[in-house]
Amino acid sequence: MPCNGDVNISIEDGCDAFISPRTLHSDNALIINQVRIYLKDFGLKSNLTTAQIRSIFTTAVGGNVDIQGSGDLRYVQSITSTLIPFALHASTIRINTDAITADLTFSGKSFKQLGMWPTKVSVVHLASGNSCWSNVMIEDKLPPAIECPDDVTVSCLVTADAKGNPAISVTGDIDATGSCSDVVKKGYIDEVEDIKCGDDEVNGLIIKRITRTFIVENPKGLQFTCTQQITVLAVDVIEDLLISYGFNNIEPQKIEMNVVGMELIEAKRNDFVREDLLCPEPLVELKCTQGHTPAEIAARLGNDFAYPHVLVFDSFDLAGNEVFTPYPLPPNKAVCNVVATFNDIKLAACVENCEGTVKIARTWTILDWCYGESRTCVQVIKKVDDEGPYLIDIAEANNPYSVDAWECNLDITLPNAVVRDSCDPNAAIVLIEGFINIPPDINTPPVPGNEVIIKVDKVGNRWI
Repeated sequence: MPCNGDVNISIEDGCDAFISPRTLHSDNALIINQVRIYLKDFGLKSNLTTAQIRSIFTTAVGGNVDIQGSGDLRYVQSITSTLIPFALHASTIRINTDAITADLTFSGKSFKQLGMWPTKVSVVHLASGNSCWSNVMIEDKLPPAIECPDDVTVSCLVTADAKGNPAISVTGDIDATGSCSDVVKKGYIDEVEDIKCGDDEVNGLIIKRITRTFIVENPKGLQFTCTQQITVLAVDVIEDLLISYGFNNIEPQKIEMNVVGMELIEAKRNDFVREDLLCPEPLVELKCTQGHTPAEIAARLGNDFAYPHVLVFDSFDLAGNEVFTPYPLPPNKAVCNVVATFNDIKLAACVENCEGTVKIARTWTILDWCYGESRTCVQVIKKVDDEGPYLIDIAEANNPYSVDAWECNLDITLPNAVVRDSCDPNAAIVLIEGFINIPPDINTPPVPGNEVIIKVDKVGNRWI
């Protein structure tokens, strides 16, 4: 009784494979032959429970297979029937590939991981007990059952990927849970069409449209694709407010916002109240030694003090209050269709060439290149010199000195003092005040003076 040597079986849509006597041996009477599969040949552990075995093997009509043997010789076989109408179903074993999980196998890998499953299957002639076997390879040749995310319209302010396009955490990822074997996600390719603020009656101002093609691969190395359309909108706070409040063509009421530490600028456009730009804190005070670039101010005091912000309506909180998200505008780095830059004018805060205390008038210019509008914010940065200078290298005059024998007086030249100041590079000695007391008794040593005041910088700080 011959069996076919190598048999290839492709699983069906339900992730099932069916093996009948005729699959392995074409010349047989179905009533007197049955299929037998040893667990060891199938790559399964020998200590599986009956329930675990029957989660993998059933008859073609869903009935239980016959489980025989013990230990490494355990096997399953189809149920024979003397009823001809059911003989085909009874003698066919159904294999559920989804139930072949890693913890049930010798190799520690599941069918989903491998996408194929080799085994040896026997056909047994019931009347004589004779048998033959075939090498069977069960394979998943079906395309992955993937679902592409829906087409979506997003703001240009959403989280972006490394190429600056909306990330899949925002736009959605493919779902391949329905595939019979594992699907390896090979990533996606974006084809970008720049719209340059094109106006769309439904979506508003559009910056770009993206055709995103997802690529997946099954364990057999076959690749499949699906596509998603992504529309990216420009910063358009008016549209966001209208959609969020459901006003449609009705003019919305003014929206009250409480933003701590920022000045709110309001501007009307098309008869709608638009509240979308926050200026940085108008007055910033720094020590003279601290940097005053926007990045340095942000690192020390926070973004509210350093940059203008685009303010975009986000959602409502549980109390029904509007929640707005501020997006900082670093200089010369566009946020969607909005870009900011600044210009500084340095002003002396005390006398001419006063380096220690200065005021900087910073004018921010914010350009919306979709609407062709610009606005300005004025900020004053005050750098304060509130620490006095100090002297170094003052040598002590401890040597004994003799007076002139004829005039009883003496001129002593003391070393020059070196002046240092943390803020003012031009710090210098401008005045020395004081006196030396000479006691009437020539036998008493001289008494030091009351004080020496050295006035050294242009801010007015002194060293005593």
